[in-house]
Amino acid sequence: MKATFATLAFAGAAAAAPHVGHAQFHKKDVFADLNGLVGNAMQNVDKVMDVGSAFLKTLTPMVATNSKDTKAANFIGAATSGNYVVNTIVNEAGKDATWTCWGAEGSWINTHTPTIAIAVPSGHNVTVSHAVGANEASKNTGGCSVLFDGDKLVNGQAYQSWMEFTFVVDQWASSTFDISMEVNASGQNMTIEGDKCKSSHDTCIFKCKDPNAKQCGKAGEYELVNCKGPDTKYYEFAGVPEGGCGGISNTGITKLTTTLHKQ
Repeated sequence: MKATFATLAFAGAAAAAPHVGHAQFHKKDVFADLNGLVGNAMQNVDKVMDVGSAFLKTLTPMVATNSKDTKAANFIGAATSGNYVVNTIVNEAGKDATWTCWGAEGSWINTHTPTIAIAVPSGHNVTVSHAVGANEASKNTGGCSVLFDGDKLVNGQAYQSWMEFTFVVDQWASSTFDISMEVNASGQNMTIEGDKCKSSHDTCIFKCKDPNAKQCGKAGEYELVNCKGPDTKYYEFAGVPEGGCGGISNTGITKLTTTLHKQ
C-alpha cells in the first residue's frame, strides 16, 4: 500500500501550522561543520547526526528523535537481525544533504517530531533502518525526504522529493516503498533500489499528471507510473492509484540503496 502522506498533503494543509522557513530560525552554514570529516560518515555518526539536527532546526522547531536503539521502529545505523529494511543513502548529488524521516503521526514536521535527521555529506553515504511490522497493528508507515541548503518547508512539509513506505507483513497488506513527486514536482532526482524492484523517476513513482504542475495531491491529479509487474503492487481505490515497489522480505533483513543523483 502507499503511504498516504503526500496524497494528504493538501487536505491537511489548512490544519497544519503556517509555513516555517529560514527566516524564522537562526541560520548558519551548518554543513560547514562537516569540513575535514575523516573516514566515512558512519564512522562519524554522532557528528553527522548533530549536523543533520542542526540543519533541520533552521527549518522547524521540532527536534528529530534520532534513535540509535536497534529496537526502535526507525533508527540510525544498520540492523543485523530481526525483520528490518536497511536503507543506505548514497549522496552523489555534488552537495551536502540532510536525510529526514517521519512516522505515522504525520509528515508535517513543523508540528510532528521527525524520527530521523542525519547529514549525508557529499560523496558519502549513511544508513538507516526501518522495522517491518508483523501485522496491521504494528505496521511501520512513514516517509523520508532529502533536504539541501536553500530548501524549505511548505505547509509544514519538506518541499522536495519523498520516499514513502509502508512496511508490514500480514494477510491484508504487504510492504511497499515508492518515490513521490506530488509535493514538489521538480524535486531531487533519486532512485531507491532493492534486490527485486527499483523506484526511480521512471518507475514506481507518483507524479503529477499535468507536466506543468508544481505540485499535486488531490484525487485525479497524480498517477503511479510504470509500476506493474513482478514484485510491484498496483491497484486503485475509488479511482485513486495505490501501490509501489514490493520485494520486502517477510523475515530477516531487506537492503535498499537510495541514491541522490546530480540534477
